[in-house]
Amino acid sequence: MTKDLCPICGYELNFCQCLFGGSAHPDRNKERNVVQDHLYLLSDKQLLHLLKLQRHWQTSYGDEERAKMLKCLEKNGTAAMWSCRNYTDDELKTYTEMLNKNSVDAGININDF
Repeated sequence: MTKDLCPICGYELNFCQCLFGGSAHPDRNKERNVVQDHLYLLSDKQLLHLLKLQRHWQTSYGDEERAKMLKCLEKNGTAAMWSCRNYTDDELKTYTEMLNKNSVDAGININDF
């Protein structure tokens, strides 16, 4: 491929139509969902483009559970609901030690990330 195309609308990145909506533009929600489920198929330019689109879209959720997951993601870098619980210092220490032990057992140094 000589030119990077928007993975959602298929236009060249400079001419992407995904920032626009309304009745004059086609509904691309299905394409958007498929792209977001398969990010590993995108080029670096396409990934950066998708990040730009997502920042612009400012997606929110009417579903209370998803809204809580978004808040967890914003706060803790993960949408896992357990991450939003208020842990005591001892619980956090125990959990961190468990993560460190498991990563060492698997040959992974979590400090490299």
